[in-house]
Amino acid sequence: MDRLQNNFWAEVLAYHGWGYGAADWQDWRFWLQQQQISLKIFDRSYFDQPMQPAFDSSASAKLIFVHSYGLHLCPANVLKKADLLVVFSSFREFHPERPSLRKRSQQILQQMQLQFAEQPQIVWQNFRVKSAQPADWSEPTPESVDLLLLAQDLHQLESCLLDLSPLQKISRIVVLHGAEDRIVSVAIGKALAAELAAPYFEIADAGHALPFTQMAACQAILQPILEELRHEL
Repeated sequence: MDRLQNNFWAEVLAYHGWGYGAADWQDWRFWLQQQQISLKIFDRSYFDQPMQPAFDSSASAKLIFVHSYGLHLCPANVLKKADLLVVFSSFREFHPERPSLRKRSQQILQQMQLQFAEQPQIVWQNFRVKSAQPADWSEPTPESVDLLLLAQDLHQLESCLLDLSPLQKISRIVVLHGAEDRIVSVAIGKALAAELAAPYFEIADAGHALPFTQMAACQAILQPILEELRHEL
């Protein structure tokens, strides 16, 4: 009932990717509230307590934001309920299809896995810096880190393959990708958009951490989409 008293017409469930956490989505809260949309955030528990959000049954519109591996972490039964899915910097399969590029990508990931076993904090910090580029990023190391879970999910990237069938029940999907993404290539982002028959937006001077480093640019793209959805309700 509190949600209705605050006049929220929709709610967002937000899912982070590998090496990120619920705290990374917090800066979206105020802008969403301005759009009269509430925010609930998933947390894989790499750095904090696990959180598995659920839609309020009274929400007029159910929206999902996913960043990178977060698309794979979002349960299929949740995806099926969405009226709008916004995909940031994500992929169906982490490695490219082209054999030469695939082999190179596999080698890089395997090297990262080996380094993580020896120096996990350094690997994570280097990933965050590379993920943010070309933007600068600096953040203190979290006090609590679940290194085993980070290692397990890093290994899962090797063979993960997204089942697209739950997404086929979603009436609106939008794909946003950074033009300078050094983690998931533009080609992979475009391929995912094509497989989903979804509009694709490429943002200049943005890397893999697109929704967190280029929040204003993402919001400028999403605002008319949200307004159109609200008008149709």
